[in-house]
Amino acid sequence: MNRHFLEHMGQDSRNFVNKINDCSKDELYLITPKYLKPYLSYIKRNKRLFLTAIKKAKVLQLNQSYSQLFQHVLMPILDCYQVPQEERKYIMSFYIQGIIAIITQWLKDDCKEEIEFVMQVIQRCIKQPKGNL
Repeated sequence: MNRHFLEHMGQDSRNFVNKINDCSKDELYLITPKYLKPYLSYIKRNKRLFLTAIKKAKVLQLNQSYSQLFQHVLMPILDCYQVPQEERKYIMSFYIQGIIAIITQWLKDDCKEEIEFVMQVIQRCIKQPKGNL
């Protein structure tokens, strides 16, 4: 499931991870149409899979996927924003669980709302940080 998702996103994750330390903070903000649209499109096309994944998160080891995302992508971003170590797990839990809650509701509604609407809701909830998080 994870491999298929990465293929769909069309991003070379290693390139992205390697450039994290060299890019501007604006480029580290991932709550943009560039990232959200393919993510939500994939979810909409695979509704049943994602509903099952949400219901069976432990069985499908979703926590392991998120911990890898946290370690390889989000931690370096938090480093760039100089987020204190002791706050990181709480801040990321807030962001990830919030996005998952919006997507879960969208899935429960059979993805009836347009992707653009869901992107706007997520972006409204997660504003781009100015300076430090």
